[in-house]
Parts: sequence; structure tokens; C-alpha cells
Amino acid sequence: MAGLVEEYAAITPHCRMTLFHNGNEEGVAELRYVARRLQMPVPPVLQLGTVLSAHGGPGVFGFSIEPITVWHNYRPFS
Repeated sequence: MAGLVEEYAAITPHCRMTLFHNGNEEGVAELRYVARRLQMPVPPVLQLGTVLSAHGGPGVFGFSIEPITVWHNYRPFS
């Protein structure tokens, strides 16, 4: 999975990453290390809810990456 982070970061150099897990803090720590090595902003870590945990199973973890321009252009609905 660390290789995927590197691959996506190369495709989208100005990006933001979010990590998520269901009890796999070691996996999240490894991805966080990769993010720091790639000089990405420190990613937030989210705990998965019951629905995704039920489908993913115990110990599942992952990441999402989005272009930082998506976040900067975000405007909440009024």
C-alpha cells in the first residue's frame, strides 16, 4: 500500500491524504511515515464506522488522496 501512496503522490503532487482504519494502527503509522517522507501535509486519521468495518473486517486500513485544489475550492452549502 505504501507503493500506491507514492504512485498517487507522483501523479498528484499537490495533494491531501486522509488515513482510516479499524484497529490497524501499525498500518496507518507506516502510511503516515510514507506521507512525511514525501513531504505531504500530515494526514488526519479517521476511525472507520460500523458499516465499513463490517464490510472490510477487523484490522482494515487505507487512505484517500485528493488534489489540494479540490479542498481549497470547497464551499459548504449555505
